[in-house]
Amino acid sequence: MFTNIKYEGRIGRRHFLTLASVTGAVASVLLGAGAAWATEALHSQAAVAQVAAKHQVHNEKTLQTAAVLRDQWVDHIFWVRNVSFAAINNNDAAMKSAEQQAVANATSIAASIEPFYGAAAKEAFFKLLAGHYGAVKAYLVATVGDNTSAQVRRNQLPQMLKTSQSS
Repeated sequence: MFTNIKYEGRIGRRHFLTLASVTGAVASVLLGAGAAWATEALHSQAAVAQVAAKHQVHNEKTLQTAAVLRDQWVDHIFWVRNVSFAAINNNDAAMKSAEQQAVANATSIAASIEPFYGAAAKEAFFKLLAGHYGAVKAYLVATVGDNTSAQVRRNQLPQMLKTSQSS
């Protein structure tokens, strides 16, 4: 009767307690109707509790992973922004320090996907992050140096890449 329960969403504590109490009420009604029905209802209540407990653990792990990844990306924004501020203010020491932190952060972000996708994906993702950072830095240096032609070349680079990839 209740063996084909499918979980398609997040079961919160309130929903679980409501479901458990409704199942309990149904079980008590069924006890009056017959022992076979009551036994099945109690087994289904246990099954619902097991499914809820399993998904609660899954949700906690998912939330923890999401929080760690969010913090890594916030750090990424912070350090790249600090590189920009240091370059604009011509502070070479601060720029060097912020660049080191940005690289360490990019390494950490890339390493975070390795358990899911493997070492090759980690290396490819780090290469992608490094390429983006390199383009941002080149545009930043051109902007700070008031080098309009370098800015124009940097602006045209994505369009040139699209053209070369499509042919």
